[in-house]
Amino acid sequence: MDRRDFISAMARAGAGFAALSVAGCASAGASDKNAAKSSSQARKFKMKFAPRSGLFRNVARGGGELGRMRWLKEHGFTALEGAFFIQPMVKYSSKDIDKQLSIGEFAAQVGLEMGGCSAMNEKDSPLMSGECFKFSDGKTIRGRSAIRDLLIEQMEATFAVLRRLGSRAFIIGAGTKDANLPPEKQYENVVENMRFCATHCARNGFTALIEPLNLKSHPNIYFDNATLGAKVAEDVGSPNCKILFDIFHEHMQTGTLKSLEDEKVWRQIGAFHFSDSPSRKEPFTGEIDYRWLMALLKRKKWDGIIGLEHGQSVKGKEGDLKVLEAYRKLDDMV
Repeated sequence: MDRRDFISAMARAGAGFAALSVAGCASAGASDKNAAKSSSQARKFKMKFAPRSGLFRNVARGGGELGRMRWLKEHGFTALEGAFFIQPMVKYSSKDIDKQLSIGEFAAQVGLEMGGCSAMNEKDSPLMSGECFKFSDGKTIRGRSAIRDLLIEQMEATFAVLRRLGSRAFIIGAGTKDANLPPEKQYENVVENMRFCATHCARNGFTALIEPLNLKSHPNIYFDNATLGAKVAEDVGSPNCKILFDIFHEHMQTGTLKSLEDEKVWRQIGAFHFSDSPSRKEPFTGEIDYRWLMALLKRKKWDGIIGLEHGQSVKGKEGDLKVLEAYRKLDDMV
């Protein structure tokens, strides 16, 4: 069976696939009560919760990634995120390209909105803050022109994958801080390089999402809080450059999510990542006040993508259903 035939077969599976999923949960050790709950909760989510590729693999039996996507649709999800981890410097095989096309075509057929993908989130070198870049093989390039040639090369490779997936956004980072330059010069370099990327994104219809991380997980990273990311996005001044507000990273770095109440930050948010802190598991397993957070999102009328970027506190099918229950609880708050 070729790619298109397989996609068509999966699209026709419909309610039968959902029934098998629930039956599979029950037969694998989940209680009848939990299985019934999974079936009864297949109403459409109000929020665009977008599970990443690692979630719900245990309950979505059969069909690989497309089977998981079918399960997501049948259980009320309207979006997914991180469908393919993009490596801009890798030349993809025909098998990889076929997989990207299959995911994109199937998502369109079943009606799942495609969120952003990780792509240009450099974590080991001062790609945008400095004036040189060192590759993993030891090769070094220097000067603005050479760095921007590299950025173009990475963006073009990223855009090609996004087009196949049907996505319009990707995660970007500036890399690390550069100890050889004063902070003011680093900031200037980052804004100019991000503006360059935003201009190229605008020409091609894509959005670059700056993802601030935390220094505990990523020592010396340039974007280490959402306020800094929003300030850069504001100075870039393009709708094609926004921030990805990752609540785990922000909470780990600052101990709070109060920056969400800053209008300058809020105006620059293009997407969210959800996970609890410090566990980096599903909601209600850590310190984040989700009632406060969901009330704020409701007040702000947030209707964009919320990527589910976390592990789960319980393994296996039981853990998958626990994650589903957590997001039902969140959805009921708005």
